[in-house]
Amino acid sequence: MLDLYTRLAARLRPHAWVGWLLVLVAGVTFPIAVFLVQGETGQFLALAAITLLLWALTLRAFITAFADPLPSPSSGAGLVTRLKARLRRLYRGLLALLITLLLVLVAWFSIRAALLTMDRPQAELGAQIAEPIG
Repeated sequence: MLDLYTRLAARLRPHAWVGWLLVLVAGVTFPIAVFLVQGETGQFLALAAITLLLWALTLRAFITAFADPLPSPSSGAGLVTRLKARLRRLYRGLLALLITLLLVLVAWFSIRAALLTMDRPQAELGAQIAEPIG
């Protein structure tokens, strides 16, 4: 699992700017949804902005944690060097489990947010967006 995460993070690293762009979009959308858009539409936009922010931060944590491969000690290395390498691998494995749990939770939250949005009639949503503010 660590090798898969390391390869995936190394491939995603050049595209890390997308994560920062998502953070920017979510950071701009959330205050607009809270302060300028009234009613349920504002709540749904705020929920979408929070979901987007969660995905962006999870992507950023994934890339930061796994983009650099673990150094492997040479066969002639001392006991302390080999122990350090094993501890780093153990730490990275625990981090992989934590990130996997975080990805599952964010995916679950995203599905719940999408289901909440789909339960709402679309004509009502369009009418609220077209309403003048104030």
